[in-house]
Amino acid sequence: MKIIPIIIRITLLLALLLLGTGVWVRAYAFDQLAMRTLVGIPIHVTAYTPSREECDSTPYITASNKKVRAGIVALSRDLEKKLKVKFGDFVVIEGIGTYDFQDRTSRKLKLTADIFMWTKEEAMEFGRKQTRIYTVE
Repeated sequence: MKIIPIIIRITLLLALLLLGTGVWVRAYAFDQLAMRTLVGIPIHVTAYTPSREECDSTPYITASNKKVRAGIVALSRDLEKKLKVKFGDFVVIEGIGTYDFQDRTSRKLKLTADIFMWTKEEAMEFGRKQTRIYTVE
């Protein structure tokens, strides 16, 4: 039923009136998040390293023009569109972790997330996995 979300919104608005406008932004953001749902898409997950064989001529710079670091993920273009994410958005890869979307994979890859790792040994040990990816719509 939709009565409960309405009661929550009314309660939040009354609390905001009593507490003042300083809390408004945080409460409004929480309210908007509470109304969204998670969307999971089946994907292939691999790992990549900062090497010219795996990247372009600037292996230490992402597609978003940021320096590479642990916690970055490259998404295939079709996945980027399906998830409706922009650089800087976070995605959750089921069973693996939460990553910062800052890079893109090769154009030929489809439904693929590529996690950044510093060494080829780490990447090879990680291998190729099938799981789901989530983001807040």
